[in-house]
Amino acid sequence: MIDISIQRDEKGRVRVVESKGHAGYSHFPAKFLAGEGDTVCAAVSALLQTIPLGLEGCLKAAVEQKRGKGYLRLTIQEEIREKSGLLLESVVLGLKAIEKKYPPHLKVEETSEIGGD
Repeated sequence: MIDISIQRDEKGRVRVVESKGHAGYSHFPAKFLAGEGDTVCAAVSALLQTIPLGLEGCLKAAVEQKRGKGYLRLTIQEEIREKSGLLLESVVLGLKAIEKKYPPHLKVEETSEIGGD
């Protein structure tokens, strides 16, 4: 299962997106066992990669990224959160749509911060 944590700041803006794990879903079990064909992982990866690509390409703003096997953490800096809202909320909607269709393979949780950054 992929666990995604969306952390929001005190104004409700996305500040951190963290993804851990692998979906373990495939229409073709033999391909999954061979490490191929996980459509849920591919969909989630495409959405998550849209965040740094969009912010760097459109806003010329770097996104702090930490990566590992089955792990991605993106931190959105305070100064670009307002301008990045539409992109980030679109990604969150896409992730929730995948979660709704494939609940055993994806879990999206949101937390809000009270107080300062």
